Amino acid sequence: MPDSTAQSPATRRPRPDPGRVEDLVREHWGLPVTATHPLPSHKDFNTRIDTPEGPAAVLKIYAPDESPDVIDLELAVLERLAARAPDLPVPRPLPTLDGQLTLRVDLPGQGAHRARLLSWLPGEPLAGARPRGVDPAEALGRLLGRLDAALADFDHPGAHRESFVWELSQAPGILREGAERVTRPGGRGLVERALADFETYVAPRADDLPRQVVHNDANDHNVLLAPPDASPRPVVGLLDFGDCTHTWRVAEVAIAAAYAALGESRPERIVATLAAAYHGQQPLTDAELAVLHTLVRARLAVSVCLSAAARAEEPDEPYLTVSEAPAWEALERLGAIHDRFAEGLYRHACGRPPPPAWVAVASWLGEHAAAGASPLDGAADPSAMLVLDLSVDSPDVDDLDALADARGWTRRIERQLDEAGARAGVGRYDEVRLCYTSPSFATGEDDGERRTVHLGVDLFAPAGTPVRAPLDGRVVWRADNARPLDYGPTVLLEHGPPGGPRFFTLYGHLSRDSLAGLRARQTVRRGEAFAALGDVSENGGWPPHLHFQVLADHLDATGDFPGVAAPSERQVWLALCPDPALLIPLPPGSRAPRAPGVDELMRARRARIAPALSVSYRKPLHIVRGWRQHLYDADGQAYLDGVNNVCHVGHAHPRVVAAARRQMGVLNTNTRYLHPALLTYAERLAATLPDPLEVCFFVNSGSEANELALRLAFTATGRSDVVVLEGAYHGNTGRAVEISPYKFDGPGGRGAPPWVHVAPMPDPFRGACADEPDPGAAYAAALGDVVRAAADAGRPVAAFIHESILSCGGQIVPPAGFLPR
Repeated sequence: MPDSTAQSPATRRPRPDPGRVEDLVREHWGLPVTATHPLPSHKDFNTRIDTPEGPAAVLKIYAPDESPDVIDLELAVLERLAARAPDLPVPRPLPTLDGQLTLRVDLPGQGAHRARLLSWLPGEPLAGARPRGVDPAEALGRLLGRLDAALADFDHPGAHRESFVWELSQAPGILREGAERVTRPGGRGLVERALADFETYVAPRADDLPRQVVHNDANDHNVLLAPPDASPRPVVGLLDFGDCTHTWRVAEVAIAAAYAALGESRPERIVATLAAAYHGQQPLTDAELAVLHTLVRARLAVSVCLSAAARAEEPDEPYLTVSEAPAWEALERLGAIHDRFAEGLYRHACGRPPPPAWVAVASWLGEHAAAGASPLDGAADPSAMLVLDLSVDSPDVDDLDALADARGWTRRIERQLDEAGARAGVGRYDEVRLCYTSPSFATGEDDGERRTVHLGVDLFAPAGTPVRAPLDGRVVWRADNARPLDYGPTVLLEHGPPGGPRFFTLYGHLSRDSLAGLRARQTVRRGEAFAALGDVSENGGWPPHLHFQVLADHLDATGDFPGVAAPSERQVWLALCPDPALLIPLPPGSRAPRAPGVDELMRARRARIAPALSVSYRKPLHIVRGWRQHLYDADGQAYLDGVNNVCHVGHAHPRVVAAARRQMGVLNTNTRYLHPALLTYAERLAATLPDPLEVCFFVNSGSEANELALRLAFTATGRSDVVVLEGAYHGNTGRAVEISPYKFDGPGGRGAPPWVHVAPMPDPFRGACADEPDPGAAYAAALGDVVRAAADAGRPVAAFIHESILSCGGQIVPPAGFLPR
């Protein structure tokens, strides 16, 4: 890796003859070398040593100016780990035949060098793993936590390096100098922000950060994963202890997280996961969690600055800039997350309480319950307010398309208020909703997560209703967020109650005239009307209402602030934005009830539901609503429904729902009675079928339909044998299971009954006849062979049953010509 010495690494790097390397290892370590393979390195020479059994070791020949203390440090650390944590997947020093861990090597024309041999660790570098996800980060965090626990009381003279560029406390100097060399558009600003935040958040806490010897370079090329077929993929190796140093302990986490997050669309999740796993082995202090995000960004900024310098020095050495492009991307993504919010995110991941400043606001509000005046005329008396259900599974919202019609939605709310005799409506805090449909509510990440959790309360009243300050305060900013389904005109007030902490209140969906009379730092008094509600044409396209939100910290935002959170960050945002009911008068139920979690539901299901009714997916889905082609879970996240083929016209089709509701309100019985609707349905259904199909049997499920089909076939033919296709599934009744290879050949199955004969699955891509010139004809011939073999065995076939598409078999569409033959 680049350092600050004046001499170019290219001029110092040892360059031994390959034959000399093989002789060296044979002579001094006694290994039967069959081949060597040079490995990337910045200033040393590294090569893999192969023996007849495969890769066996790595030989390093150090640069001639490498400090003996640093060389001894690396070996001493590995020896300590072998003694304290022998199961950690790290290299082991291999002694020479005379018991030495290092060897003096004289290279012709290059002088004397020191060399050492380490055991080879197999695995795939994290850098090449795609997709990564959070599993490797979790495994790496645990490994580093255990490693640092083993090194907690370890020290060595070589660990106290002066002006070591990869020691994170040196970052400010490197960033000040390096920012001048950055040529990437916008890059200099990212580096300067990383430097400014380092001085704001890290420098004041530097003396409070625990220090010890750490690995200091768990980058994605030094971390090895198990083969891709392992799930989850464990970390099976940590390489390169050459950068070990005595530094802030949290630097270990920051450096590893910086590289583990490369290429990730939501790098903060990787940082949080790795930190939580490390914390489980080595608890991080409050000070460490407060600076972690800043240090991750600092490491990335140092990396790109040194890469720029190294590229100028050695333009033909790709190893020096291998991480530069993804590092810039990660730096930009992490830079978009405020350091104080990230502190809350990482504290939550580690099971710690929210940041103390946030807790102080919630505590003060709790001690001064509803001390604020109502922010809206007509909403001062909770008994005159109606709590509305706008949740993802609300029975009051039966047509999701209607939510796009703000004026129609307004009329519906007005009717609800009139029927209840209420003066104002309340949209609940912490409610998961489906009305946030504009692109701005998408996180824009690979997992498709959308922001759905409401962080304030909505107070519905007519446009023009005055908006009042709940406490004395001052205007922080005013802005018109005019995008569709945004806040529209918005105001942020700051409050500093006597003896209490500073906090903020946000007001969205105001009238544009409200902004004209306000200016920054303007004082407003408790109960003073400083704005008014806007109508649909100016408030972002919503029914007239006030979005009221309490903020423990406005995160230095100007002009906008999230009012809706992603479910994955729900608890952090709710800690930052406490319940408005702590400040203003609201009726009971103004906070939405929390849906039971997946684990809770699974425990109840195991206790009350037969296990034969299986649950899909390793992480079960808590589905609460269907609409059109999508299912929605309890967090309001959409899933394209490719499973529930009952809903051919889409979930909750308004015409189907209306017809079912209308009929259920009149009669719901069975076919033993006469009713014209039964005959009308049969006539319409028969009209869609070819002659002579004209008589209907009505049943409740596909399983029952298949049972009935078998009875008809058995009765008509006087036979009782059936031919089915490999992998087929025909239902969950007794006989339907018996003719389903998916069941009788699956876990717990007992094989096919004697009367069931299995033909090859007509898979046109991977099946037994897939390579035939006419796969359809070939599979049909194979089916005919099965029918004839059954007849020859004295078991003539009554029926052949098949799915139009083999769903459980893998969504297999039979090849052309199979069914006609």
